[in-house]
Amino acid sequence: MFGSAAQLYDDHAPEFKAIVLTMSDSDMYPLTEPENMPKALLPIANKPMLWYVLQWLEQGGILDIKIVTTREWEVEISNYVDVYKGIANITVKELDDVTESADALRLLAPQIKSDVVVVPCDLIVDVPAAHFLDMFRLRRPAISTLFYEMMKSEGG
Repeated sequence: MFGSAAQLYDDHAPEFKAIVLTMSDSDMYPLTEPENMPKALLPIANKPMLWYVLQWLEQGGILDIKIVTTREWEVEISNYVDVYKGIANITVKELDDVTESADALRLLAPQIKSDVVVVPCDLIVDVPAAHFLDMFRLRRPAISTLFYEMMKSEGG
């Protein structure tokens, strides 16, 4: 009558799309100077930072992903997406002269037609995406957010 939990999950998995923001690199100077690389591609344990975000989304069943970047880094991000070995359909969207997340979302708003998960390129968490998405599915709020406590640096 109601179907299995797996069937329910499969019926809802495609409902989400994702926007990955790779806009501002100012907090990573000088690593992200134009002659170096974008923040999203900085290596962490021999994988680009962006790899962890894409894996998190894919493991949560989000397979339609748009990566938003600046003109400065569009080629590098696109080249990485071309060689990324994942299962998601990933597109790269360059936004001219946009460096702030809110501006990017405002420009993308007309294209957003379904529930969307917006994440930064440096999101590396131990909360499975499926848990976060299931809470949204159960409660159907207008917005859900995931907050986490930043790790203290060795000097602080």
